[in-house]
Amino acid sequence: VHPVSTVLDPRFLSTPSVALERARTVVIQMGDLAKENYATAVSLLARYDSKQLEQLEQREEAIDHMEGALDQYLVQLSRHSLDDRDSDLVSDLLHALSDFERIGDYVVNLSESATALHDKDLVFSDQAQEELSAVCSAVGDALEQVMTAYHTHDSYAAFQVEPLEEVVDLITATLRERHVERLKK
Repeated sequence: VHPVSTVLDPRFLSTPSVALERARTVVIQMGDLAKENYATAVSLLARYDSKQLEQLEQREEAIDHMEGALDQYLVQLSRHSLDDRDSDLVSDLLHALSDFERIGDYVVNLSESATALHDKDLVFSDQAQEELSAVCSAVGDALEQVMTAYHTHDSYAAFQVEPLEEVVDLITATLRERHVERLKK
């Protein structure tokens, strides 16, 4: 992984195609870090490890740093004369970096839940653990599909993410109802 300042060198801004590819590289790095952090947070829910938590927090700091640098770089790039295709790509990259940063924030929330469970010595019931594993697996599959699409420029793979997201939404709604029923009992 190259330092962000090296990859996003302002001298590349005068050549939009090069600057966009550089920005895309950093967006992919952000996504990979977010995906890695997701896997770590899920692991922490099952088995808490303070060293893993520390690594997650370091990666989250890197994601936040990348988001700030990328946002600034892409705004600077958008001030140059861009054709419609490059302008659309700037917009897509801005959306992606925002999404990856948001995933990073959600992952931090998961890690905070894992820490609270550990600190209070709480565990999920077997049924709740199975359900949590199911939804975490579905989210992990969606993240894997997103990153495959980014790494390979595969628009077909990108179109496969939305159905996965719908499955995650359905699973989440169903599991939430089951959880409420268990709490009532």
